[in-house]
Amino acid sequence: NSSELLKNVDGKSFNSKIITLKTNAKIRFKLIGLLGVPFFIKNQVKIDAGSTINSFVSFVKKLKGMFE
Repeated sequence: NSSELLKNVDGKSFNSKIITLKTNAKIRFKLIGLLGVPFFIKNQVKIDAGSTINSFVSFVKKLKGMFE
């Protein structure tokens, strides 16, 4: 619930919290229906989640204030 969420995150700094998402996939294409050729796809994306988390905490605080 929102009270527990706020109790756990209120007052903590989430600035510059980087989340790294890694992709490691293998795709197999068939040529002429017989021969399978694998293609490896590796990707890494870094997301600065600090501003998103801070916005979410602010939103939850406003919601909580509406119902108190």
